[in-house]
Amino acid sequence: MATSIDTLLKFVLPYLPGCPENLAIDALRSAAVRLCEDSLIWRYDITPIDVVTGTDEYTITPPQKSSIIIPITIQYDGQDVPLPIRTEEWLDIHDSGWRLGKDGQPTAVVMLAPEIIKLNRKPEKDITGGLVPRVALKPTDDADTIDDLLATHWKKALRFGALNELYEIPGKKWSDAERAEHYGNLFNFEVQRARAVANKGFSRSDIAVKMRRWV
Repeated sequence: MATSIDTLLKFVLPYLPGCPENLAIDALRSAAVRLCEDSLIWRYDITPIDVVTGTDEYTITPPQKSSIIIPITIQYDGQDVPLPIRTEEWLDIHDSGWRLGKDGQPTAVVMLAPEIIKLNRKPEKDITGGLVPRVALKPTDDADTIDDLLATHWKKALRFGALNELYEIPGKKWSDAERAEHYGNLFNFEVQRARAVANKGFSRSDIAVKMRRWV
């Protein structure tokens, strides 16, 4: 589910006399993008992709108004353990045949781009829904909505990030370098907290986060 970004304006505009709504919406979207990129908190299971005999490259299609940051895991053919995601350099050393387009059972993947999977072997059979990627997402630059996860659980981060960006704009009646730094520090703290949650999951495990100054 998604939340319209303009519903978050009430958490930002009262602090910024004279700030246009469209500018504040841009700042809230930017804060959401920064939060996602730096914490990988928005994770999503992509609709399973059919594996085709002899085809080793596949494209991941994210939900509308989102883009892929990185893959988190890629399951293959219902196996319990995801395929390891390797670099091209690693495969060149440990699996020199991966570039030759050999047939066989894939044992690793390399990402040619955030949305392009390449298996290290060409599959020898068709598998319906054989590839199941789980990815970290971020809103696109033209998104007018954000995922409910961000709007509900990370509302403070979005507010702090937007205020940091807007107070930094020079020459406006609301411009304030001191407040920009203050909200930048608060945003940074929320990003670190989100990163810890992303790594541990929404569990009861203790999550310790140290405050860092915004630079």
